[in-house]
Amino acid sequence: MYSVPILTHFSNRTGINIFSNAAKYALPGTRVFADIALHDGSPVFTLKNTSENPLDLNGEDLTEQFIRGDLSRQSEGSGLGLYIAKSLVELMGGRFSVRVSGDLFEVEIAFQ
Repeated sequence: MYSVPILTHFSNRTGINIFSNAAKYALPGTRVFADIALHDGSPVFTLKNTSENPLDLNGEDLTEQFIRGDLSRQSEGSGLGLYIAKSLVELMGGRFSVRVSGDLFEVEIAFQ
């Protein structure tokens, strides 16, 4: 059993950034899926959504500073949200990854 709740590690800023990202860039009228599960005894949080536009970058690039998924996009956002979320998770000893497949966007946060 995992002795420290995931919310101890999952900072408020991390949650705000990844849910805000989904709210800004998800296809209107679609759902956002969030899940917390134990994998090999460690908590893993996953968030998935369908992007309004297919993403023209890979997951690793999306977590860099000042990067936005669709380089021609003119909506709000500084391109720092996923970078900050990843940095905070890594400072807490976790793993933050982003996977992209066409218009499917997925964030996974795992702690040991």
